Amino acid sequence: MTLAEAIYDFVDRHERQRLRKHVKRGNINGMENFLDIFTALVRLLYVYHVRGIVNRLQLIGRICGYFEIATIGTDESKRRRNGYLYNLFENLDHNSRYLQEVINELNFLGHLRAALVIVQKVRFVPGEKTPQGTPQRPSDCLPQKKEQIKNTIKELGLEEPSQQEVIKALKEYNMFTAAELADLEREITPLIATTGG
Repeated sequence: MTLAEAIYDFVDRHERQRLRKHVKRGNINGMENFLDIFTALVRLLYVYHVRGIVNRLQLIGRICGYFEIATIGTDESKRRRNGYLYNLFENLDHNSRYLQEVINELNFLGHLRAALVIVQKVRFVPGEKTPQGTPQRPSDCLPQKKEQIKNTIKELGLEEPSQQEVIKALKEYNMFTAAELADLEREITPLIATTGG
């Protein structure tokens, strides 16, 4: 088994055995652990992508899948399953206020947005034509994922994270130079401006 295969096996196993288990339980007390696993998988994929081991498309596909698990849910065996935030909302009897309190404490939505900024950076190829046009900057990439997160926040009556919360989450990855962080920070403003609601 190559190092890349070992990494894919590791992240896929944690997705199945950890992230999806949290989704099924839908327990608010598991949110910190869900977030720890989510960010660890994003970090692992990104660090090894930068080192030339994890394929760009493998990273994009997996992290986009984690967004679905965290938000709108997934299609499994042609059955739609709610994502983590939707299950929490249901299990809390639609109590957006309490859900927002726990989200704020953990900066959960700041971390989701930070992961989106990271995967958009990897996805962006200057001059590449896509079905949606030619992205001019990383924040133009993956508009469907951006909409999924935006719609989840809106439908559950939650608040968009601030730019400072997204920056804080990016810094907590401890994998970017000051120059890289500055580049990522420039992509947050259009993200918040176009998805704020």
